[in-house]
Amino acid sequence: MRSDSARLLRPLVAARGPVDLVSQAVHGGLLGNILFADGQAPAVIDWAVYWRPPSWASAVAVVDARCRHGAQPELAKRRSYLPAWA
Repeated sequence: MRSDSARLLRPLVAARGPVDLVSQAVHGGLLGNILFADGQAPAVIDWAVYWRPPSWASAVAVVDARCRHGAQPELAKRRSYLPAWA
């Protein structure tokens, strides 16, 4: 691993730990898989099923929103009430 990559990953590796939460079927990429139409309920498509805690699915959605859709960092703070969010 290049030294700059290692430097960036070190804090993430240090923060890693076990998560003891109940898992359920969740969508693994919700943000890019919702269709919207006027007067209709949103439709979820391309259901990528994962067996993970619901907080995990929320984290994936927040990361997608930040990386792909320009969401502000405050979005992550608004979900800090979720279990194991840190």
